[in-house]
Order: sequence, then structure tokens, then C-alpha cells
Amino acid sequence: MLTVIAIIGTLMGIGVGVAGLATRKARDAATKGQMQTLITAIESYKSSFGSYPPDNGSNRSLNVSATLKNPLVTSWPQNETVPAYSYYGAWNPLYYELMGCMSKDQGASYLAPDGATWFPSSLFAPFNIAGIQNSAEGTDKPKGPFLPGLTASQYKPVQVGAHRLEVLVAPLDWRELQMKGSLGLANGRLSPWCYNSSNPAYNSPGSFDLWVETSEHARGTIIRKKIGNWKE
Repeated sequence: MLTVIAIIGTLMGIGVGVAGLATRKARDAATKGQMQTLITAIESYKSSFGSYPPDNGSNRSLNVSATLKNPLVTSWPQNETVPAYSYYGAWNPLYYELMGCMSKDQGASYLAPDGATWFPSSLFAPFNIAGIQNSAEGTDKPKGPFLPGLTASQYKPVQVGAHRLEVLVAPLDWRELQMKGSLGLANGRLSPWCYNSSNPAYNSPGSFDLWVETSEHARGTIIRKKIGNWKE
């Protein structure tokens, strides 16, 4: 009887492992599909503007070879440090650039793409930018939207004082990493799409890196990985 119970326990363990693997593969497939949609939108943006959407302004001065490895900020749970390339990659204005914004007073304030609230341009400080390139005033309209089918599950708010910023997110549960900490910004667990167009590390200059970072648990070990628009 004990032998039978042991065999059943082993089979159940195998079943759980197979189910977990299937779930991860489905999740990764959905993420890659969403990434292709974003790539198409970014390329369409370039066709309209002649350049890729701006990224975080701090990317221009990064020493990429160093910041891929060396931690810059303590900004996620367990006081964990993260590479600057990932940190600034996550804080990007892609949502606003690809959806377009109305502005007034020559970019002093902007209307969120969902048309809900006006907010000052100073709110973009975490992105290290002064404003949004794809914006228009008066009777003009911003170009696009380049993501016309964007759903509410594909972008999430990050609270900044009395206002909030929106970031594009992937369909992943980023359990170990959150956008919170050093800048005092927090909104639960997010899996932000990371973006670098001014100083790409994995693609050629003049192109862009687009990726999301996630983790898997294997035999008690946390394995981090990137799903990105480059060849492994």
C-alpha cells in the first residue's frame, strides 16, 4: 500500500511539473505575441516621425557594458538592486508616444491618452524627459494611435504624488521585481515593457531594444530571464 501511495505521489508531482511548464510556455508565447505588436507599432511610429519613440533620457549617458551588470538602484522588493539598464528601460514613455497626447500652453501640460485627466509636464520626471514628441495642441491631433487595439490589461498606472503615470506591461507575473523604491513610486507588481532606443545593448546602433524581464523557480532557485527583440 505504501508503495502505491508513493507511486501516486510521484505521478502527481510529475503532473504538476508538466502543467507548470505548459503554463510558462503559454505565458511566454503570449508575451512574444504582444512584443511583435509593439515592434510593429514602434516601426510605424518611425515611419511617421523619422525616428524611433524617445526612451528614458538617462539612457543616453549610460555605459551600457557596465550597467548591464552593475546595480544602480535599490528599487524592488527585498531591497534588491537592479542594473541601470533594466531600471531606465522600464521607466519609458512608450505608452504616451504610441498612443499620442493632446497638450496645451506649448507643452506645459498634457491630456492623458484616455482623455481622463490633464497633468503637468513635470510629471514625466521619472522618464527624464521634458515632454511628449507625439503631441498636438488646439485643433491639431497627435499621430496614430499606433496601438489602436490596446486594452486596459496592457498598461498599468504607477502613482506619482497626486497623479499617475502609465506604463505598458506584459502578461507576466513579475513576482520578485516591482517598480517601487528609490523614487518613492509604487503600484503593486508590474511587468513593464523595457525599451532603449538611444543606446541599445543587444541590437545594432540605430535600432532599439525592447524586452520584458521575468523569473522562474527551478528547484528552489530563482532564474531570471529576458524576453526581447534580439537573437539569443
